Amino acid sequence: MIISNHIPNEEESIIVHKIEELRQHLINAVLDINSFNDEYVIELSQELDTYILQLQKKNYSLRLKDKRKAGP
Repeated sequence: MIISNHIPNEEESIIVHKIEELRQHLINAVLDINSFNDEYVIELSQELDTYILQLQKKNYSLRLKDKRKAGP
């Protein structure tokens, strides 16, 4: 979910899709394996974290640009 007033570009759409896909894989893995400590679950979680951070950085950068355009 992108919390911003701008229209997502293709790169953001791809990242959001990947986040949603990994999130579902993570949920399924936890339900199947019944453990949060399993190596595979941890790897999925870390990969998901990477994409979430990437999207957050992108959105933060856009907010900074918007603030600079708005002026003091």
